[in-house]
Amino acid sequence: MSLAAFGVRPPESEAKHLYGVVLDMPVPGGLDTLAAYEGRSARYLNFSGAALIWDHPDNSLDGETQGLLAAGRELLARIGPWEGPRPPVPPGQARISLLTPSGLHFGQAAPRLLSGDEMAAPVLQAATKLMQALIARSAA
Repeated sequence: MSLAAFGVRPPESEAKHLYGVVLDMPVPGGLDTLAAYEGRSARYLNFSGAALIWDHPDNSLDGETQGLLAAGRELLARIGPWEGPRPPVPPGQARISLLTPSGLHFGQAAPRLLSGDEMAAPVLQAATKLMQALIARSAA
């Protein structure tokens, strides 16, 4: 639940401030989740229960984290907040969630549709780069 449910609205100048981007991607057996936050931390949660946590111990993933946030800002400028309770992610669909003071903004569709969408594709591409960098960093 957000403050908007109680009638609290942020100032217009802050309404679309992006705190983070969360991508839920369907995989056989569940959902993988990747998140990047404005403090340059990141999380990758595998459907199996495995997790990679990046709490920004150094600047080595700043480019990838900032890339996902930048792509999220571009999408945020083009979509409005979701009204009402957030529904579960439907089976077989991916969801891009944008965390803002004005509430949750999100888009969802089958991954192949999102990857072909001019607004969503840059977010998916940036998320893939961040996920690959997180995995490579954890293997090092």
